Amino acid sequence: MNNPRNITNTSSEISLGWRTWLIILIDFIICIIFYMFVPYLASYFNHALGYSTSLIGVILAVRLISQQGLAMIGGSLADQFGYKKIAILGFIIRGVGFAGMGTTTNVTLILLYAFLSGAGGAMFSPVIKILIAVFTPSEKYKESYSLLHMAENAGAILGPTLGLFIHQDQFVVLSLIAGIVFCLIGVSFLFIHDIPSPSKSMSWRKSSIQIIQNPFFLFFTFMMIPYHAIYQQIYISIPLTAERLTGSSGWLFPLMTLMIILFQWPVTQYFKEKSWNQTLFAAYFCLSLTFIVMGMSSKIWSIIFGLAGIAFATMTLLPAYQTYIAKMAAHGSLGAYFGFSYIAAAIGGALGNVLGGMLYSYFSDINKPEWLWTTFALLCLISAFGCIAYRSLSKTPYSDY
Repeated sequence: MNNPRNITNTSSEISLGWRTWLIILIDFIICIIFYMFVPYLASYFNHALGYSTSLIGVILAVRLISQQGLAMIGGSLADQFGYKKIAILGFIIRGVGFAGMGTTTNVTLILLYAFLSGAGGAMFSPVIKILIAVFTPSEKYKESYSLLHMAENAGAILGPTLGLFIHQDQFVVLSLIAGIVFCLIGVSFLFIHDIPSPSKSMSWRKSSIQIIQNPFFLFFTFMMIPYHAIYQQIYISIPLTAERLTGSSGWLFPLMTLMIILFQWPVTQYFKEKSWNQTLFAAYFCLSLTFIVMGMSSKIWSIIFGLAGIAFATMTLLPAYQTYIAKMAAHGSLGAYFGFSYIAAAIGGALGNVLGGMLYSYFSDINKPEWLWTTFALLCLISAFGCIAYRSLSKTPYSDY
């Protein structure tokens, strides 16, 4: 079995100690700054610069696609040139991108800075996941990745709150703060002396071939696409439904994030000894039940129930998926594997945004809004039983993670 523990480390004994907590703290700060800045981009571009909705969508899409689409390349670069170097470069590039997006009104430059901010994330995001695997013993992977997600969700709550303190006419200040902090995070990595280098790095081409020849990893990555599509509904169909029923939707994301912060640890402990297949089935089966209930009721409690279902899937799937990658990734290609995993988020996110909006409009037009949730329930059931079918047809040591 391949294990990132094969990566050279200067410490003879690795424990869930200060290094792991330091990476979690850094990721927490990253999320605070990200959510302090990015949610207010659309408002700034629209109200301060007068950009059209279409142009704003293009700018935000460039940032998202550059991060998700280039993550495998960023991870492969980390495998080849070292985790520390690529992380530092990524933080600085994002810092330049964030600072630039608020200090220019030239559309071409804004698009360039949006690309840089995403490309920087594509470089350091896989490294964050890698370092959790490097600094943590394999039996503690799920706990470490769960703590990482708790920190990310806490940052997602605190970030927008901090952003509110800076008014729209001071967006340049907000942009500069975000850019400077990311650059400082990059500088701080210079003083973390225990970050190892891969012992047997692979080229991007070899890593790509190895991933393509790993059907089990490709299958599990493919099975994450429905989850990411469903997750996007907290930004589209669920807010639209909440506004129709209650007149507001701003409470949705904070409530779901709070659920994750409060229940991530007990959920992780319960699923600690469960295999990846069991976790995948439980998450999708729970989601299917959630959407069935939402289709049967148009009350506010059904929306809260839906948020709880998505939160449960998030708490189970993401730590398990990242643990799976950390345990099965081959020598010298851990970055490429973590980078490739972002493809599921890119495809699922795009499908969720497009199809979620289209299906919501279609079923609303024919006065059958409950059919939207029935459709999502069927998607989740197919995913759940698809995992069982695949497991019964294949025998591999990786499938037991």
